[in-house]
Amino acid sequence: MIRELLKQVWKIMRHRLFLLLVFILLVFWTLINRVFELQIVQGQQLAKDFRISIQKELSIEGTRGNIYDRNGKPLATNKLAYTVMLDDSIVVKDRSKMIHELVSIIIENGNQLEVSFPIVIGEDGALTFSGSNSSIARFKREIFSNQDLSEEEASMTPEETMAYIREEFDIPKENYTDEEALRIMSVKYALFLNWGRKYKPLKISKDISEKTLALINENHDKFPGASIIVEPKRVYNDIPYFSHILGYTKKISAAQLDKLKAHDYNAFDIVGQVGIEKQMELYLRGTDGKQTVEVDSSGRTRNVVDTVEALPGNDIFLTIDREMQIKTYQALEQQIANVVVENLVLREPSNRKKTTILLREIYGEMFTNTVISLDQLEESSEGQHQHKIYAAFVSHYDNLVKAINDRLIGKNNAYSAETDRYLDYIIDNLVKNSILLTRKPVEKEKDGKIVTTEEVREAYTDFKDNKIGIYEFLNDSIKDESISLDMNKKEGESPSNIEIYNYTIDYINSKILNRNAFKRQVLKDMAEDERFSYIDLSMLLIEQGIVNTNETEKNQVLNGRLSPLTFMKQKLSSLELKPSQVAQDPSTGSAVVVDVDTGEVLSMVSYPGYDNNRLVNNFDNNYYYQLLYLDPTEPLIHRATKEKKAPGSIFKMVSAMAGLEEGVITKHTIINDTGVFKKITPHVSCWIYRKYGHGHGDENVAEALRDSCNFFFNEVGMRLGTDENGNYISSLGITTLMDYIAQFGLDTKSGIELAEYKPSNPTNDPVRAAMGQERNAYAPIQLARYVTTLANGGTNYEMNIVDKITRHNGTLYEERTPNIATKNEFNPDHLNTIYSGMLMVTSPGGTAASIFKDLPIRVAGKTGTAQQSKLRPDHATFAAFAPYDKPEIAVVVSIPFADTAQNAGKVVKEIIEKYYDINGKTTTTTMDNQLEE
Repeated sequence: MIRELLKQVWKIMRHRLFLLLVFILLVFWTLINRVFELQIVQGQQLAKDFRISIQKELSIEGTRGNIYDRNGKPLATNKLAYTVMLDDSIVVKDRSKMIHELVSIIIENGNQLEVSFPIVIGEDGALTFSGSNSSIARFKREIFSNQDLSEEEASMTPEETMAYIREEFDIPKENYTDEEALRIMSVKYALFLNWGRKYKPLKISKDISEKTLALINENHDKFPGASIIVEPKRVYNDIPYFSHILGYTKKISAAQLDKLKAHDYNAFDIVGQVGIEKQMELYLRGTDGKQTVEVDSSGRTRNVVDTVEALPGNDIFLTIDREMQIKTYQALEQQIANVVVENLVLREPSNRKKTTILLREIYGEMFTNTVISLDQLEESSEGQHQHKIYAAFVSHYDNLVKAINDRLIGKNNAYSAETDRYLDYIIDNLVKNSILLTRKPVEKEKDGKIVTTEEVREAYTDFKDNKIGIYEFLNDSIKDESISLDMNKKEGESPSNIEIYNYTIDYINSKILNRNAFKRQVLKDMAEDERFSYIDLSMLLIEQGIVNTNETEKNQVLNGRLSPLTFMKQKLSSLELKPSQVAQDPSTGSAVVVDVDTGEVLSMVSYPGYDNNRLVNNFDNNYYYQLLYLDPTEPLIHRATKEKKAPGSIFKMVSAMAGLEEGVITKHTIINDTGVFKKITPHVSCWIYRKYGHGHGDENVAEALRDSCNFFFNEVGMRLGTDENGNYISSLGITTLMDYIAQFGLDTKSGIELAEYKPSNPTNDPVRAAMGQERNAYAPIQLARYVTTLANGGTNYEMNIVDKITRHNGTLYEERTPNIATKNEFNPDHLNTIYSGMLMVTSPGGTAASIFKDLPIRVAGKTGTAQQSKLRPDHATFAAFAPYDKPEIAVVVSIPFADTAQNAGKVVKEIIEKYYDINGKTTTTTMDNQLEE
C-alpha cells in the first residue's frame, strides 16, 4: 500500500505540471521574500534613495574681482551671503500662492527681491511703467509674444497691461492686491524669461537675513523648488567718496547683452553698470564653474556628482589714493557748505544779490526733494512740532483743493494768485503726461501747395495770459479734441463732452491733486510763504532725525536763545545737514588731482556722491528713483568727467602760449586795456570795466594772467586771426588756436578709463574764445589734463586711473602706464612767462593772494568764472599746480554757481595742504612703504 502510494507520488512529481507548479512557488517565494526585504527591512532607506532620481547641472558663479586703491586698500570687495533660488521645473499645484508666501517671508523680514518688473506702483499709488520707452516696448513684445506689436498692444496703459498679465499668469484679482500681484508677477516674469534654458534656478533674493533663512528652511515643504545657496555679495567701502569712480553692478540689460554675447554672457549675468565696474567688466568678471547634482522630486539636492570650480575675476588697482580721495571730497563739501552759510539770511535784503539764500527757500526745497519725509509728517503724533506743521498743511490743502475744484466746475472764476499758480501746475502736468495737447495741426498754402504745420492753440495762449479760466480752457480743449483720456468705454461707444469733462476732473483730483508730488509742492509753497513757524521747522529736522542734537540745544531752539537761522547755519557748518540736502546755489562740485609726471589721477571727486551699496545686490528702485527724479543735485552724474562748463579765464594760458609761440606777442608786449574791446561787434567788456567802469591799463602777458584781463586776450585772439596783410580772418584765428588746444589735449577726451563727455571747442570767434568764452566747454578731468601738460613742460598724457590688474592669486596680469598723446616742445622761456603769471595770481597783488598767503608752498594758479544765467551766481573754477619750483601735482576744482573763483581756490589750497600734510604726518604713502612698515 505504501509502495503504491510512493509510486503515485513519484509519478506526480515527474509530471511536468508539478515541476511547473514548483517553479511557480519558488518564484512567488522569491518575490515575497524580496518584497519583505524592500518594504520591511530596507523600506525607509530605499524610500529615501528612490527620491534621488534626477541629475542636473548647476552653474557656479565666479567671484567678481576686487578693486583697490593705489596702496592696496580695498574699495570694492565680496562677502558671502545667502541667496534664495527657485527652480521652475518642479511641479506646483498653485504656483502663484507658493510664490506669494515665499515672497512675503522675504519682504516682511526686511529683504528685497532680486527680480524686477517694468510695472511699478509709483510714489502716489498709481501704476506706472518703469524704464525707457524701448525697454517697455521690449517688455510688451515678450509678454504678448509678438515682435510686431499691434496698435492696441503698444498703447496699453500700465493698468491694462497688468490686467492682461494677471489673467495670463493666473494671479486672480480677488486673491491679491496690486502690490502683492506685482511681486508675484516679478517672479513669474523672470521665470517666464528663464523658460527653456538649461537648468538654472532663478535668483529670487540676495543677502537675506538669518531670520528669513530660518523661516524658509522651516517651511521648506511649502516651497517646492526653492533652495538657499551661499554666494558672494558685492560690497563698496568708503561711501559716498568713491561712488562715481566705482559705480555698481546689476543684472545685465538687453543692450549690454547684445554687446557682451560674444564673451559668453547670458540674460541673467550680473555686470557693471557705470564706473570702473562697467569699464573694467571683462577683467573683473569671474569664470563660472559648474556642479552636477542629483535632486529629488522636490528639487532638493541629494548628492553632488561632479564639480568644476569657479575662478575669481582679476583684481583692479587704481591710481587713486584713498586718503587723498576722502580728504578732497570732505574739503569740497565743507567749502560748498561754507558758501551757503555765508549767503544765508532770514529776511530778503532790499538789494538782494544773486548769491542771497533765504531760510524759507531752504525749507521749501527740503520738502520737494524728499529730505523731509512726508510719511513721517503724516504719522507724527500729537504734541510733536511736525504734527503742528502737518495739521496746518492739511487745513490749507483741503481749502486749496476745494478752491481748485470750484474753478474746475466754473463755480468761481475770480482771479487768485495762489489758486491760479496751481491751475498752471495742473495744466502743465496734463501736458507732460500727453493728456492735453497745446498745439494743433493747421493746413496752410505755401508755394501753391497745402502743407500741414503745428501752431500753439489760441485757447492755450489765452489761458496762460489769464484771458480765460481753466473751465473755459478745458471745455475748449474737449471740443477741439485736444484731450485724450482712456475712459474704458466699450467698443463703438462715444462719450459725450460732459462725460469727458467729468472724467477729466476725476483724473485731476485722483492723479494730480492727490499725489505726493502735488502735496510736496504745496508744502514748499507754504514754507516759502512762511506759513510755518521757524521753531516748528527747526524741531521738525530734529524729530525726523535729519540732524543730530542734544537736550541743551533743543531747549535753546524752543526758548528762542538759539535762533532758527543760527541753528540752520550751525547744522550746515558742521555738515550734519549737507549742502546737497538743502539744494541751494552752490550744492554740487568736482575736484581732480593729477600727478604731473605720470598723468595718474590721485583723486577725482564728484559731489554729491550716493550710496552705491543700495544699487548693488538688491537694487533699491525707490532710492534710484529718488536719485534720478527727485534730487535736484542729480547725484548720479559723474561731474568730473561729464559736467562740461565754460572754463572762463582758466583757458587764458592756452591763448598766452599760442600768442607767444606764434610770435604775435612777446613776454614784453604791452597792451593797454581801456575796458572795452571795440575791434569787433558787439564789443567785449573786460570784467573790471563792468565792475568799476575802467580797464586795467598797460599789461604784459604775465600781468594779464594775474589780473585775468579779458581785453589783453581779446587782442591776442584778434592777432592770431590776422594774416600777413593785416586782414582779420576769424577762421585763421580759430585754426591757430585749435592747434594749441590740441597740444594741451583739450580737443579730445582725456583718456580716463571712465565714461566721459567729449569737450566742446570754439568755432568762429577767436577774440572771445581767447578769453575762454565762446563755445569752449570742458569737464574738470580735461582741464586737469591741460594743467598737467602745462606744469610738466609739454608732455600731454592720456589721463590714467587704473594702475595695474592682477590675477586672483596675486600675480601681475597687466600694468597700465599712461600713454603720451603728444610731447610738445614749448619754448622754455614762454613756459616760464606763463608760470610767472600764474604765480602772481597767488602772490601779493594777485586775485587769489589772500587764499594762499599762509601756505609755505609756492603755488601757480588761475581763477576762472563763467556765467550761465543772469539769475544765478557764476560758475567758479580754480586750476593750479604745486610746488611752483618743481611741479608734482595739478589740481582743478569746479563749483557751479559758487559766484567767485576764490571759493574754488580755497578748496585747492586745502587739497594741497592735505597732500603735503602741512599740518601733520603725511598719509600719502606708497604700497611699498606700507609693506615695509
